[in-house]
Amino acid sequence: MSKTTTFARLRPDGTVVEVLDDGTERPFPKVPMRPMTEEEIEAAALSDSGAQPLTDEQLARMKPAYPRERKRGSRR
Repeated sequence: MSKTTTFARLRPDGTVVEVLDDGTERPFPKVPMRPMTEEEIEAAALSDSGAQPLTDEQLARMKPAYPRERKRGSRR
């Protein structure tokens, strides 16, 4: 199987375009690159051991990735 690198850019309007070698852009096709049913997508996601959904306990232990804003003059 050969590997291909595809460069993409997100435009300010939210569309994603492919960036070609010469720097020009072209829109991605509307059809998925690998058409799959919802059941196939879910089965593929669940078979990926590195991308399992978090449990309720794991979600409860998570902390924000950024600190909360402090009120002015607060030292804590």
